[in-house]
Formats: sequence, C-alpha cells, structure tokens
Amino acid sequence: MADPIAELVDALAGARRRQEVTHSAVAAAIGVTKGAVAGWEAHRDLPSAGTFILWATALGCTPVVVDESSGRVLTARPAPRAMEAPQEYRLRCFARVLRDARLEADLTQEQVAERLKVSQWTMQHWEASRRVPRLVRLVQWCRVLGCRFELKPGGAP
Repeated sequence: MADPIAELVDALAGARRRQEVTHSAVAAAIGVTKGAVAGWEAHRDLPSAGTFILWATALGCTPVVVDESSGRVLTARPAPRAMEAPQEYRLRCFARVLRDARLEADLTQEQVAERLKVSQWTMQHWEASRRVPRLVRLVQWCRVLGCRFELKPGGAP
C-alpha cells in the first residue's frame, strides 16, 4: 500500500518543480527555511499540518477531505474566529468535517480514539480544535472515518 503522506509531499514537490519555483521562494512564502522545504521533499522530515496547508496554498493547491464511498469533497464552514490564521481556520474546518463524519458513522469519540491509538482526551481536543493533530494523524483520522486527505488544484472548494 502506498504511503499517503509521501504521496501528498511528492505532489507538492512536483507542483513546485512544474511551476519552476525554488525551495527558497516556497520557504519565503510560508515562513520556513529552504532547508526545511528540501528536507520535506526528500522525506527526511514532515511539516506540521498547518505548515503543510501553507505549503499547498503557496503552490496553488487546496487540501481537502474526500468521502471514499461517494468521492464527494466534505466541507464545513464554521464562522472564522478573530485573529485566526488561514491555516488554523482550514484545520478547524477539517476537524468539523471529521466530527460530522464520525457522527454520521455512528461512532463515539472513544471508538475513533481507540482505532487511532490515542486517548479520548486527545480526540476531544482535536474535534474541538483545541489541539491540532500532526499531519500523519490527520491522514489516519480521515482513513478511520472512510475519508481521505488529498490535494486539489486551485482555490478552496
């Protein structure tokens, strides 16, 4: 089975190369070092979930949650919070979408937490956007709920 994180990273690396954008230009756009971008692309490290969203956006891609069975992009549009950064808002939208998917699947937070091998406290905090899962955990969270985390070209859905 393919590594979904590697596929996401490779998709952004490919977008950067096709657009002929340097590591330095991406790094400047998202507030990291060019070594960080190069390290992500070489699979030596992973960006945080928020930085991944910034990276994707800088390259004209939009991370989305897609329902596996229908292929439909799942969206939620909670009211933005004062002083909330765009990537924080997108992560809060993902948390809302995944909470709704959990409820639709008739699963408890405890059941999802058990499948992810995290505490129920962690699950509560992710769903309430009081904590942000690592990118790997965000992808796993999607999978547990029959969704996938992927990149779409262009602006937000």
